[in-house]
Amino acid sequence: MAKKKKKKKKRGKAPDPEALHAQLRSNLGRLLGYGTGVFNDRAVSNLQLRGHAGFRASHLAVVRNMSVDGTRITELARRAGMTKQAMGQLVRELCEQGYLDLATDPIDRRAKRVTYTASGRQLALDAAESVTEVEAEFKEAMGKGGMKQLRKLLGRLVDAFDGG
Repeated sequence: MAKKKKKKKKRGKAPDPEALHAQLRSNLGRLLGYGTGVFNDRAVSNLQLRGHAGFRASHLAVVRNMSVDGTRITELARRAGMTKQAMGQLVRELCEQGYLDLATDPIDRRAKRVTYTASGRQLALDAAESVTEVEAEFKEAMGKGGMKQLRKLLGRLVDAFDGG
């Protein structure tokens, strides 16, 4: 018995470049990712200008999720939505830069607890100031009420998908 030839699916004509461009510009995932990227880039740039030359955007995952009195690596990883191994690498890099200390957790001796050094506390303060500055830039770019509306809508998303 002879094999049947598969028919090639006909593809429609190529999409209109302007329509494709409009579709890409309105894609919610792309917009959220772009906004996050701009926010992170500006925050890191501000931190580097404040003397934190070795600080990278990936390190934000640690600073954003650290408690003032210290946090276990497993908890940092959970909060950041990343693996313990990846978070451990970021913590080691920040330890090497003198921002963090890593020690055995006094409650659970099997766990490692991450705490800020004096330089790390300064980094955390500088990061908070940097975030305030970037938020002011976003507020200016979005116009009156835009930032407030953005926070409200993103808060609704968090409540809807994360339980608040």
